[in-house]
Amino acid sequence: MGPLNRVIASSVPFMPKSLVGRVGRRYAAGEEVEDALKVVGSLAREMSGDRGHARRVRHRRAAHLQKVERYRRAVDALEKQGLEDYRVAVKLTDLGLTLNRELCRKNLEEILLYARDRGRFLEVDMEESPFVSATLDMVLDMHERHGNTGAVVQAYLRRTLEDVQRLEEEPAEAVTAR
Repeated sequence: MGPLNRVIASSVPFMPKSLVGRVGRRYAAGEEVEDALKVVGSLAREMSGDRGHARRVRHRRAAHLQKVERYRRAVDALEKQGLEDYRVAVKLTDLGLTLNRELCRKNLEEILLYARDRGRFLEVDMEESPFVSATLDMVLDMHERHGNTGAVVQAYLRRTLEDVQRLEEEPAEAVTAR
């Protein structure tokens, strides 16, 4: 115990009980065993909820990895059928955008490189408004790094004209309009 803690501990007997109680509540589960059991039970329920949340996160990550594999199979199917001019389109929410942007970026890049190795261009579909900025940022980053990707924009979004102008500042294939 450090010197300051020793001074504080030695002064506790001289402090008003109400002050000790208010300060001590942060560090003690209660004065009675029943109080402590309530606190411990509450913490246990909270932690089991955390474990459930962790389990759900792991499940969603596994689902996104399955989707990465499906996109790879789509690239392979196009190649097998000899469909040279066809492109694969991905949705970033399928790749984990709502879970973790870095996970999504990693998954996108994995598919992108897989497609590039097979001479394919990858289109990233624009989704709902909350995902537009993240989608554009990732598309532009991946296009700059690897070249074989672009965004498919949706005409009905109010911001689409500005987004197309932003994409036009990049090389021509960074945007595909539908």
